[in-house]
Amino acid sequence: MLTFIKDLSTLRRLTFTNAKPLTDADLKVVAGMKQLEQLELGKIEFTDARLAFFKDFAFLKSMRIIPVKEPFTPETEAKIKALLPKTTLLFK
Repeated sequence: MLTFIKDLSTLRRLTFTNAKPLTDADLKVVAGMKQLEQLELGKIEFTDARLAFFKDFAFLKSMRIIPVKEPFTPETEAKIKALLPKTTLLFK
């Protein structure tokens, strides 16, 4: 699916209502879509190992991240905010 949209230069906002099936390779493809301004990742499987991918989204103006089950801990939110200091973040 991402192969069809990754080169759309006019795409500014991308929403995955269910990001659970996204692989780490998929996240790398999305991080390469530098034309994006807003990204929403709904129901994303989040691990500490995936935290490293978030630094690659520093070009975004805003990002909404919705965990699969439990809300993010304040510590996890702080880690993501530290990686994306210029991005407006919403966790819910």
